[in-house]
Amino acid sequence: MTGGDAGLVVRTERAGDRTVLTATGSIDYSSSDPLRVALESVLAGARHPHVVLDLHLVETVDSSGLALLIAADGWTRGRGGWLRLACTPEQVRRVIGSTNLDRRLQLYPTLAAALDQSGAE
Repeated sequence: MTGGDAGLVVRTERAGDRTVLTATGSIDYSSSDPLRVALESVLAGARHPHVVLDLHLVETVDSSGLALLIAADGWTRGRGGWLRLACTPEQVRRVIGSTNLDRRLQLYPTLAAALDQSGAE
């Protein structure tokens, strides 16, 4: 588990060949470091990383949080893998949609759908 008193805690679990990061709190300028550290840890030396970010406990995401999600998507794609966002709360989906990032980021309604082997790569 990665986190601190800044407002974001990230738990890391393995699900077969996928890594699930569950974030709790807000992903914003002052609190995004635990997610960045967790992503860097997962991606260190990884080939074809398959990362699911479970957002069901995330309260808010600001522009710096969106920038981190875009960067993470690029980091995983650059290594031949993917990043999927699961269980995205309505307020977070609205922010992603209003910036048209829903065209780039892969959003899934459930964790099971994001973990599904047949999902879009």
